[in-house]
Amino acid sequence: MGILLSLDLGTEGARVGAFTDDGVALGSVHRPYPTVFPRPGWAEQNPSDWWGACVGATRELLAQPECVAAGPVLAVASSTTASTVAVVDEAGNALRPAILWMDSRASAQSDLTATFVADHPILKWSGGSDATEWLLPKAMWLQQCEPDTFHRAARIVEAIDFITFKLTGRWVGSQMNAVCKYNYDSVAGRLPQELYDALGVGELTGKLPDMMKALGDRSVFSSKVI
Repeated sequence: MGILLSLDLGTEGARVGAFTDDGVALGSVHRPYPTVFPRPGWAEQNPSDWWGACVGATRELLAQPECVAAGPVLAVASSTTASTVAVVDEAGNALRPAILWMDSRASAQSDLTATFVADHPILKWSGGSDATEWLLPKAMWLQQCEPDTFHRAARIVEAIDFITFKLTGRWVGSQMNAVCKYNYDSVAGRLPQELYDALGVGELTGKLPDMMKALGDRSVFSSKVI
């Protein structure tokens, strides 16, 4: 017997759930975190708040008698809002607040991607121009409006990639998410460098996580992280 742990990071907080290996719910704990709205249309959060909420909720949950009796944690699954973009150094320290999925500051950059559809078929394959909330327009906004931060950032990633890193120590993400959010070419197995170059964010390729298949092995999580 053992525990399957779920980490669900929503807009208003993190909920951690524990289940037996045959699907019986043992309990759940919710920890809130704040959202800041510095300007109309902007919404930001602190990535350290996500992790702090996960750790606090997990410790509280695993201390409950039902979880203590169930045995060790066997596996962890996580989900987050998207595209919520974290801008961090290689160790995962935030260089600025994360740009939340509902943030619409990159609308002009989103509109610009529509002008590249004819020259870059990958945009056709992924639904046409990128929506305002996707990572690419937000990275373009960062490069244009906060260029020093863009260049200093070792990683510009989704919230789910940040949580995976905190759990495993590896910057890895799923190809499924990359196709939806990064215009990843799953047929060729590569990021669209020529599109990023044309949009002025050629450096972005080196700042994204390594791509893995959705059911690939992200890594073994450490029992010490939480």
